[in-house]
Amino acid sequence: MSWRPQYRSSKFRNVYGKAASREHCFDGIPITKNVHDNHFCAVNARFLAIVTESAGGGSFLVIPLEQLLRMFFRQQDEIRRLKDELSQKDIRIRQLQLELKNFRNSPKNN
Repeated sequence: MSWRPQYRSSKFRNVYGKAASREHCFDGIPITKNVHDNHFCAVNARFLAIVTESAGGGSFLVIPLEQLLRMFFRQQDEIRRLKDELSQKDIRIRQLQLELKNFRNSPKNN
């Protein structure tokens, strides 16, 4: 009799995971550090549930996926609006610098 291991070999043994990029991650969620909470998150078609760090224990966060999409698009709109405001301010600063240069070079000022 030949010796065989007691486990089945996986057909996915040569597949390695890849860490997600920062734009596909969530920041600011305090994930638990407790070793007894072995499932840190769960996702289905409608919700995302995450076990969070707290003093009392047993706390978790449930977020509807629709809300996540709305938050994402709201953040994109906010970023776009801030970018437009900054470009407007940059244009105004350049105009003021040009006016100051013209004022300094004007013959009345000498």
